[in-house]
Amino acid sequence: MPWYAEYRRLYIKQFNISEHDTFNHPVACVIAISSQNPDPFNTLQQLHNLAASAPIYDKGFIDSNILRYYVLLHDNQNGNITESEQLFDKMRKTFGVHCHLLRINSVIPDATPTSDGQVVPDIWKSDAEDLSITAVPQQADGESKALVRGCCLTFEDFYLIQNFVKEMVVQSIIPYMERSIHHWNEQVASIRRGFTGRLFSASRKYFGSSNKPSGIIQSPQIRGSGISGVMYHHSAPEAQMRRLADFAFMLRDYKFALSVYDTVKKDYSTDKAWKYFAGAYEMMGLCSLMMENINTKNDIESNYEQAISNYLKVGSPELGARTAIFYYEMLRYRGMYKDIPSVLIRMSGDDSDLRSGLFLEQAAHSFLRGFRPKVRKYGAHLVLAGSRYIKAEQHELAFHCYRAASLVFETKNWSLVENHIHFALGCQNVRKHCLQAAVEYFLKLLRESRQSTALQTNYLTEFLNIYQQYVQETGQLPELLPYGGLPIPIVDNSSVKVMLSSSQSLEHDGGDWESVEQDYFLEEPYIQDKSTRHGQTVCALGGMCWMRDSAVAGKPNRDFLEPVTISFVLTNPMQVPIVISNISLKCVYSEQEFQTSCESYDSTPPADEEPLDYMESGQVGDINMEGDEQKMITVAITPKKQGYIRIAGVHYTLNHVARGFKQFSKKGKRLNDTKEHRLGKFYGQDNSLDMVVTSPMPLLDVEFRDFPNILFSGEVIQSTLIVRNIGQKGMKKINVKVSHPAFFHIGQPSAESTEDTSACKDSLHTVDTNNSLFDPSVISISLTQLGSGEAVEVPIWVRGDKIGSHSFLYIFSYQSEEVTGANSIRYLRYQNTTQVIPSLKINAFTRQSTLRLNEFILGLEAENVQTGTQFELLQLSSMSPYWKIQPISSDRELPTETVIGPKQTTLTYFRIKQLSPEELSTKERMSPELFTLNGLESLLINQKIESAAPLTDLTYVDIPLVSDYRWQ
Repeated sequence: MPWYAEYRRLYIKQFNISEHDTFNHPVACVIAISSQNPDPFNTLQQLHNLAASAPIYDKGFIDSNILRYYVLLHDNQNGNITESEQLFDKMRKTFGVHCHLLRINSVIPDATPTSDGQVVPDIWKSDAEDLSITAVPQQADGESKALVRGCCLTFEDFYLIQNFVKEMVVQSIIPYMERSIHHWNEQVASIRRGFTGRLFSASRKYFGSSNKPSGIIQSPQIRGSGISGVMYHHSAPEAQMRRLADFAFMLRDYKFALSVYDTVKKDYSTDKAWKYFAGAYEMMGLCSLMMENINTKNDIESNYEQAISNYLKVGSPELGARTAIFYYEMLRYRGMYKDIPSVLIRMSGDDSDLRSGLFLEQAAHSFLRGFRPKVRKYGAHLVLAGSRYIKAEQHELAFHCYRAASLVFETKNWSLVENHIHFALGCQNVRKHCLQAAVEYFLKLLRESRQSTALQTNYLTEFLNIYQQYVQETGQLPELLPYGGLPIPIVDNSSVKVMLSSSQSLEHDGGDWESVEQDYFLEEPYIQDKSTRHGQTVCALGGMCWMRDSAVAGKPNRDFLEPVTISFVLTNPMQVPIVISNISLKCVYSEQEFQTSCESYDSTPPADEEPLDYMESGQVGDINMEGDEQKMITVAITPKKQGYIRIAGVHYTLNHVARGFKQFSKKGKRLNDTKEHRLGKFYGQDNSLDMVVTSPMPLLDVEFRDFPNILFSGEVIQSTLIVRNIGQKGMKKINVKVSHPAFFHIGQPSAESTEDTSACKDSLHTVDTNNSLFDPSVISISLTQLGSGEAVEVPIWVRGDKIGSHSFLYIFSYQSEEVTGANSIRYLRYQNTTQVIPSLKINAFTRQSTLRLNEFILGLEAENVQTGTQFELLQLSSMSPYWKIQPISSDRELPTETVIGPKQTTLTYFRIKQLSPEELSTKERMSPELFTLNGLESLLINQKIESAAPLTDLTYVDIPLVSDYRWQ
């Protein structure tokens, strides 16, 4: 990274002379005079004395005994070379071999020094970074002029300077350093490594720790650490050994330097010179990395940790950071990327956010360059680096890190990390005034998340503010559709339903309708092709019901210029409340049938003043949704002309600010025709949101009046079924399919019916009964025609057939009086409930009569299972083709009623006798048994049964309960 390289260069360059290492201590001093000097030797002596008494030597830890190198500068334009050479010979005789004659030009011949006169490269540019202290030449008119360095030098001068530097380093400085190494090794290091040196060190450790060794200068206490610093005089053995090791390191004798550092660190530890101690460990690790064969990885890690810990201990985190930079560069040079992150992360503390961000960013890239790239750690450390860059107000660097991290986590579904990244990128784009990009990132925050409510509220507020700012500045809405549109609220596409508007509400849309509808559709006499009926007719189920059959068949729904309601479920995935307003449906009209269901539609919200000529839409008020709440939304539309209408989606406004659009997309039936279909997930085309608007049709609406909510077991209550035609055409052939036929009996429309609960007198009569097999659950309502706007009342009796809570399902079918065929049939679903509670528990038993043959005694035991209700037994009725019931005795005077109190039982006996020949029917009819035998015979000989089942004569007997009872 170029910014890291620049930071590294400037950071390392800022370090000045330090007491604990000698890399910045002077090794040589260059003393230069001009050949035009009138008193050269006196001037050289003065410069020599001035260099020896420089202020840097005042503190005592810098050795002033360094190499002096003398330079005689000869100006080729203003001097005699012969005289300069003679002066140079005298200098060599006086000061020795460390002298050099350097010839340069000070003025370009026949030219004025300008920027055009520069002929050599500007080698001084890298050392002139501080522009605030650089003098900028001013021209006569006051305009600034770029500073040109070396404009009077020629290429020959440039090469002469290079040779001078090379000669000084190779022939003087390096030999001087080698001699110093040899001298210090013999005078100091060898003694320290010998027996005497070890004995001296041991005595200092155990007997002399309270006294300061010679050569130690007490430095001021380290601020904030409570540790007194230790500083060695340059003549102290410890300081000389450190300089010996540094010289060896600079001359690339890393093994020897390592041994010296290892020896002297023990003295530093004894003297508690922790800064020196840290520096020794720092250099030991670097020596190990610089050698061709690395000793052990553990030694390098241990040396680094010791160096960092002690630098931090003495309050020098900047030296610890420098150590981290050195180790990072060496590990990267060695290709040891696996060890780099721990080195850099160790120094990513709170003392410098900028440095920590740079270190974390480099650590992230090291995770990616290892033998096995660790992509997730790469992304995580980029996020950490971006966070530190923001604290350091380096927003461009933060944006770079977060954008790279977003590419890592965009497919991981780690919502917390993604939210942090998107929020940071959105804020950075706001700072850059890229509002469209900011909207894009904040859109990704509006989703289900485990973030706190306060944080999600902040996300939503920031998004709405940016949205408003964009609209105010540009005068148009931001593009949301390319980014998936406004993510909240969520529309459940599977819940989108098209319903016919009626007086019934959605609460009747419960129950298990599948088996009831399936049985009815198979039995319906008007329908021959089930799939055709399902695809082409409108199922107005439950008043406001889903046209489920059309959706299953994948064919359009049929509407007849009647109000239609579209319902769908909205979900707020966030934990903050939102307001949805300005809800309107996106509908597409066509005079021809739609060819495909997979289309994208314009998300531009409709203008309020722009009416539609093909439909009218109802108004929906503001919808307040709490966090994690679901709500059913219903929008009513009324087609105005025939054609094809597709419900494409819904427009809305979020919190009265942001306009959103949700396109409806429903899947058809899953395909299972081919092997590819069975192995994958393929769905057919769904057209359930398409409507075919045709000519007007009748529309049925039903209502139950006085329907009982609670019934006793066996109780019969009369209710009224009100049938209305609210459509624009008349209807006929009204049938109803009932889920519990044993509970109901439907009478004739508008028939006068009075409920008589009194006991009748003894009666016996015979009735002809149809004995054909039929489905009692399908009942036809006897109506020739029901015109538009007309209503009729139909009596219906409800009987508590079975104890428990019951949900009654009804499917009404009817036909148009004008249209014929399958398209003329319409359906209505209805549902109501009742509770049947226990009343009487009745047991019946018989035994042979002892008086007559073919006569039995019937015993009836009735128990009242209620705890607070009494019942009256008024009458007993029976029906049979051959038997009748009589009281045991008919001449005994008995009470007129039988009352059973709570938790009481009564027992009554009756006589069962065969009907006499006079009482039997005189009509000659085939018995049911004979009819069945004839039918089986015709079936066996493959003949068609043409005759209808004969009627059956049933004898009805009604007996008032006024005879033979006993209380138990």
